Amino acid sequence: AMYRIAERFQKNGMVRLYSITVDPIADSAKLLDNYKVKNFGQYNYWNFLIGNSREDVSGIAQREFLLDVVYDPKDTTAINHSSAIVLLDSHRRIRGYYDALAKDEVDKVIDEVKLLLTEEFRNISVNKNE
Repeated sequence: AMYRIAERFQKNGMVRLYSITVDPIADSAKLLDNYKVKNFGQYNYWNFLIGNSREDVSGIAQREFLLDVVYDPKDTTAINHSSAIVLLDSHRRIRGYYDALAKDEVDKVIDEVKLLLTEEFRNISVNKNE
């Protein structure tokens, strides 16, 4: 899903993509960097992020994105998390949640990004003329 979004906005310098790993134990910064370079290196506006701990990741998910990440204390490989793509505007306000597992939802987020870009262009031109 993120690949489709990355492809669609590849030439737009206003769009930024962020993927946050929910498994900071298995996914080191170096591992994520290598994964990005190998698979998505051409998308320099797509960043792969990692928290310092599971608590950091679940805290960010809950506080900033209103999503849950649930870790099984008995099995370090068992992680339940949302498949949501969260769309933020340039002021870091949540503009929508979209299911990454549903093609029509990914199509919808692409359309919503286009609308946000139009909004941003309008704001820039209005502020320029004031």
